[in-house]
Amino acid sequence: MPDNEYTNEVLTSEQTDESRTDAVQAAEIPAAEPADVFVQPAATAAPTAPGPDISFSRNMLTNALNVVDTLNSDREQLKQYNDAKRRLDKDLEALKRNIEKEKNDTVRNRRTDVEAGFDRQIRDIDSEISDINNRRQRARAEGVKARVENNTAGLREEIVSMKAQMKEYLKEKGAPSIFASRLYYTFFSPMNIWDWIIDIIIAAALVGAVIMAYVKRLPLPGFLSVLGCVVAVIAIYVVIASKTKEKYHEEMMTCKNILKGIAEREKTIKAISKNIENDKDDTVYNLGEFDNELQQKNQLKTEVGTQKAEALSQFDNVTRNMILNEIDSKYAADISTLQGEIAQNADAVNTFTSRVTAGENRLNSEFVQYVGTRNLSHDRIEQMIGLIDSGEATSVSEAVSKLK
Repeated sequence: MPDNEYTNEVLTSEQTDESRTDAVQAAEIPAAEPADVFVQPAATAAPTAPGPDISFSRNMLTNALNVVDTLNSDREQLKQYNDAKRRLDKDLEALKRNIEKEKNDTVRNRRTDVEAGFDRQIRDIDSEISDINNRRQRARAEGVKARVENNTAGLREEIVSMKAQMKEYLKEKGAPSIFASRLYYTFFSPMNIWDWIIDIIIAAALVGAVIMAYVKRLPLPGFLSVLGCVVAVIAIYVVIASKTKEKYHEEMMTCKNILKGIAEREKTIKAISKNIENDKDDTVYNLGEFDNELQQKNQLKTEVGTQKAEALSQFDNVTRNMILNEIDSKYAADISTLQGEIAQNADAVNTFTSRVTAGENRLNSEFVQYVGTRNLSHDRIEQMIGLIDSGEATSVSEAVSKLK
């Protein structure tokens, strides 16, 4: 029975000026029996039909049960739609992330492929340029060598002649061949500053050995051994000097002058060689063929570099957008389907949110004041209806009080 019908029925039962709450409270108070009325024994009394208060209470609990069941169903539906919407939102976000990753990976890989193709060509050209440069350097080195030999041929012949002359001179004079050795003059008749430096180092080493042996306080046999070695070296030096330098002084000086002349010519040869090697003018070496090849390869490298820049620019400004559009088109249907499902679930969420709100408002406004919040559950309301149907309770308040 709708709320307005059973309310009117109660109001017409002598409650037109009282509220529904007053009607329930009046129904809970039993009417006093007149003293002169004879009461039949309970065993023989006829059952009394439910009064309007019991009917009102049962109808109200039935309506409350319907509202609670409907509200629980709506809440479950709302939860399901909310869960579905969250799942669809996650699916959509995951799909968008995958699409974005596919875009980035595809664009990066395609661009790398374009760049790698040109880089491979440039590496091949660089390898050819390196090979040409190596061949050119070898040709130049041979040219420099030939030029040095041509420009120093006279000096080399003079050196050979002077060495032969010195050997012939020593043989003729019966002087030791050691005078033809440059090393002899390093120790016995220094010819330049480097000879003097070597002699000073050797002399310092000999003196230092004796001093160190003394400072370290070596045992007497050890000290004498060091001293004996130093004395032996000096003695050998003196013997060689006396048998050569003093006895063949004139022959030694003649050979020394010849060696100085040879050293001067060798120095001149080194200077000429260095000047030729440092000469940047390569026209004398006939390297034009190599230079032409290098020019062609460098021009080709420049052209490939330009083509690479144009290809990358074309990719960045045109091809990239085409790839992105293709990927977007591939997933457009999936995106649209998910968005449509999300929109449908959003509408359902709004609908059931409104229904849950309306149901909660109805419970709060119509039933909480009679039943209490904690009793507004399916099981407890059914228990209260059972109490009324069994006659254990005649009103909502009495049924509430008898709930376990």
